[in-house]
Amino acid sequence: MSKVDEKLARFSNDIMSDLGEERNMILKEVEEREKKAYETKELELLTQAYEKIQLALLKIDKEKNELMSKTLVENRTRLFHKRLELIDDIFNQAVERLQTFAKSEAYMPHLLHLIEEGRHILGVGNLEVFLNYSDHSIKDQVSEATGLKVVLESKHVNLVGGCKIYNRTSQKVIDYSFANELEALREDFLHKCNLEVG
Repeated sequence: MSKVDEKLARFSNDIMSDLGEERNMILKEVEEREKKAYETKELELLTQAYEKIQLALLKIDKEKNELMSKTLVENRTRLFHKRLELIDDIFNQAVERLQTFAKSEAYMPHLLHLIEEGRHILGVGNLEVFLNYSDHSIKDQVSEATGLKVVLESKHVNLVGGCKIYNRTSQKVIDYSFANELEALREDFLHKCNLEVG
């Protein structure tokens, strides 16, 4: 082999070696760029997936909280209505017992006592006693015993028992009706149980 051929072979070898190194560097750069692009895309996709998962979790949480709130409100409403139903039942039983009492022998002395107490509180004047319509059978007895004018309430007004006393002179009224007492007791009971309506 001649020197020229040797030089050409060495030169060719050096160029090929340099080209190989350059090729390797270019390949390495391409690989690194592809790796970075892959990592960037992967990070982007993971971020999107994370955001979607978070949104889905928030939506699930919101739906769960709404469902729990709705259920809680429904249960509280049912409990409230059940309590009111029980209270109504208790007070209806009380009305029945008071109506039974109003038909007993003990009712007349109690009624006369209420009238005397009201007369004392209202003082002098033109007094009228209002009785429940169902007390029509004792109207005259009450009038004779007290010396006062006795009026029966309308059938539509249920005093349950007891009476109202009206002083026409002073325009004052005392309500000793059982219905009034029951209503006051009911309001007090509802207040103490935190069940007021409205």
